[in-house]
Amino acid sequence: MRWIFLLIVLLFWLGIDLYFYQAIKTVFKGKQNNLISRIYIGLCVLLYALIGVSITLNGAPAALNYRNLIVSVLFIGFIIRLLALPWLILDDLRRLLIWIKKAISQQIFTRKSFRSDTSTRPKATFADATETGKGITRSEFLSKGAIITAGIPLVGLVYGAVRGAYAYTLHRVTLSFPNLPPSFDGFTLVQLSDMHLGSFGSHRDVERGLKMAMDTAPDCVVFTGDLVNNRSDEALPWLSLLKQIRAPHGVYSILGNHDYGDYQQWDSPQAKLDNMSLMHKIQADAGWNLMRNEHRLLEKNNERIVLIGVDNWGSGRRFSQYGDLAEAVKGICDDSFQILLSHDPSHFEEVVRKNFPQIDLTLSGHTHGMQAGIEIPGVVKWSPSSWVYPHWAGLYTFGRQYLYVNRGFGFLGYPGRLGIWPEITHITLKKIYKLP
Repeated sequence: MRWIFLLIVLLFWLGIDLYFYQAIKTVFKGKQNNLISRIYIGLCVLLYALIGVSITLNGAPAALNYRNLIVSVLFIGFIIRLLALPWLILDDLRRLLIWIKKAISQQIFTRKSFRSDTSTRPKATFADATETGKGITRSEFLSKGAIITAGIPLVGLVYGAVRGAYAYTLHRVTLSFPNLPPSFDGFTLVQLSDMHLGSFGSHRDVERGLKMAMDTAPDCVVFTGDLVNNRSDEALPWLSLLKQIRAPHGVYSILGNHDYGDYQQWDSPQAKLDNMSLMHKIQADAGWNLMRNEHRLLEKNNERIVLIGVDNWGSGRRFSQYGDLAEAVKGICDDSFQILLSHDPSHFEEVVRKNFPQIDLTLSGHTHGMQAGIEIPGVVKWSPSSWVYPHWAGLYTFGRQYLYVNRGFGFLGYPGRLGIWPEITHITLKKIYKLP
């Protein structure tokens, strides 16, 4: 069944490529046509060859990274074709209507003339729809429109892969609470999320991003899931950098949907268990406190706040629901100040708001802001992620409860970011004092 699906996808993709090849032939003429056409055909053949090789690879980390690269190329190709297709379809519909009009006109003319000899009757063909004469034809105009429409996002996506992937942005957020213990007035957190270490290639750029986070001198660091893409051993080459993440009140982490090995084919159930054991070991070796449906107390001057961490809980069939918030909050006083780490923001929407009003602040990630969109503070904030998640990036307020969705430190699939840059969140907690 899997091979049939792949064959259907490849045939569909081949049809799209042939469609675009016709557009190239319409726009470019003479020697230029031959050169551009050969380059396009060569790139298509190379891509199909790479797809064939990637299908046969095993599950080693290097192979998975290679597959991620192929997926990203396909993604970019899909986007630019999707944007250009309306122009090409419009051109073909226009030519089809012209052909139908000519065919009807010829039929009417034939009937009126009562000709019996059909051997000399002019025939309507699809080619008749192409205009001739001086200047640019409608077909050339629409084909050029398709190529320009595809070229603009192509430039943007290439820029996002070359520069945007490591364009780390520091978001500073100050949140005020009436029930925050006085000792924690001014307490700072750095939130990191969605590193996806299996996608990275540049140690220098990643180290620069982590240094940016540590230079804010946070009191505590929290990581809200998705350390890797598929396998725990993707994190091993980065362990020395993970050890550099430090804070006086500790580093606390949870697992994201990609950290369980659910998207990897394992030789046996034991192999999957070993993968999870390695994830625990890596985080312990890094000096992180991994929380799985449990809570910890942060203490300062004999006053405490509660940090809760749950396993992944996502709405829909595609994401696991391992999280057990009821188990994690056992033994916590409802009037205590509580911060929840939960990877998927849909957990807040579906569970936290409805059943746990005592939780003051929820920190999530997961969406990546779809790694592309438009954000101009105070003007516009949009991403395709908004079609899937009502709360997909930044701060959301619901009465006395806050939700903050981190845009992610890394990337997955498309190896870059455009408009929605990789994020480091610096949160300052402030106490609201009642007036005397």
